[in-house]
Amino acid sequence: MIGGRIPALAVPLVLTLSACGTVAVDENVQALKVARPQGDEFVQELAEQYRQFASFEYDRMYDWADADHFARKGLRAADGEMVEPEDPEDWSLASRDRSALKEARGRLVSMLGGGGRERAPERAAVAQAKFDCWVEQLEENHQPKHIAECREAFWEALADAEQLVLAAGPSGIVSEAPAGDGERIFFALDSAKLTPAAKRALDGVAASVASKSVSRIVVEGHADRVGSAAYNIGLSEQRAEAVRQYLLAAGVAFVDIVERPYGESSPLVRTADGIPEPVNRRAVVYLQP
Repeated sequence: MIGGRIPALAVPLVLTLSACGTVAVDENVQALKVARPQGDEFVQELAEQYRQFASFEYDRMYDWADADHFARKGLRAADGEMVEPEDPEDWSLASRDRSALKEARGRLVSMLGGGGRERAPERAAVAQAKFDCWVEQLEENHQPKHIAECREAFWEALADAEQLVLAAGPSGIVSEAPAGDGERIFFALDSAKLTPAAKRALDGVAASVASKSVSRIVVEGHADRVGSAAYNIGLSEQRAEAVRQYLLAAGVAFVDIVERPYGESSPLVRTADGIPEPVNRRAVVYLQP
């Protein structure tokens, strides 16, 4: 046993020897497929995400142990229970993987507890389910493509949810006005890829340009303090360029777009070196008349 959970590789053998065991797993997976979640949008989406994951493990991977684990987790979510992300300590993982997952889980839990379930229910649910997928795939550690897919989907959904939470006021209502004097666009760790939430924010910027007299757009790029200062200058430049290219593709024309990469030199939250602070991974767009 590992933290009360039966190791994934041990259970399929037991189940092949026990018809009752396989029937129980099948019943849980099938029950989740027809369950009607009782709860808000977050609960419904989380149950759906676990349904997809459990079905994949059962129908395509023949991993009955993990299929049963996540089917039962999805059923609990569907019943309205507060289901937490997996604890890496409960899984058989390499020390390096466990450390990375514990750090990622800390951010995930912070987002969920900081309003993510209410303010970004769909993306928050996807982030939790993909984190669990990442944990499960890392324990198996024999399908690099699946590990990467779960990991990347987790970071993208987490960045989206964090942006939606940060854009919301104390009441949870998203403000019509950008934070400060500029529109903040947030990024995942070590990434210059625009998330769906970032693209929606930039669509709003493009609409504002079309409806106002704007002669110049300034795009600042910023980074947190993970990596060297030189590397973060380059990363912040990539983030500003991603914003610029999206605005051009969105139809912003006849406007001078200036990029200003600041690297890690102008954080919203000051941290020690090496700390992955999400609000510092951003671009800020200023419209000038």
